[in-house]
Amino acid sequence: MVATPKPAAHADDDYVPPSFPQAHLLWHIAKKGFQAGSFGGVAVSGAVALATRNRDPGAFLRGVGYGALAGTALSTGLGAAKFTQITKEGFHDRVYRLHYNASQQRTDAFSWAGGLLGLVAAGLLLPEGGPGWAAAMVGGGGVGSVLGVLTHVATRPADQVYPNKALHELVRDD
Repeated sequence: MVATPKPAAHADDDYVPPSFPQAHLLWHIAKKGFQAGSFGGVAVSGAVALATRNRDPGAFLRGVGYGALAGTALSTGLGAAKFTQITKEGFHDRVYRLHYNASQQRTDAFSWAGGLLGLVAAGLLLPEGGPGWAAAMVGGGGVGSVLGVLTHVATRPADQVYPNKALHELVRDD
């Protein structure tokens, strides 16, 4: 198992522990679920659109929206189940690490900006009140979120590029 080093205390430490670290962590998990569900929704809806030659953007966005909602619900449920195994100190430690993870903060900022732009674009381009309009609006935010995360990955600074910590588990030593 690879141990993650604990961040050193910062001299200009602006970190204030949240009153409810469980809620803070669950919010983080829900955001990651939305992002993952949006990626899945784009992949599946894109494949379905190509296979069926359906060029309706509303149908594509509805699929992405359902994927984003499913990812959010699944990750939140699994996160809540995992919470039964985490101590109070564990919650505080994880929230502290999230606070000082610059790459994570940047990913979330790009995701939120892209999601907001996608939501606005969907609102302007889709006919209001059509079938599945609300899901398509969520899908617009999901597509924007995916584009935001991809933009972060493509433009991240060199100091935020980390090796995959799980790769050592794929190497056989027999």
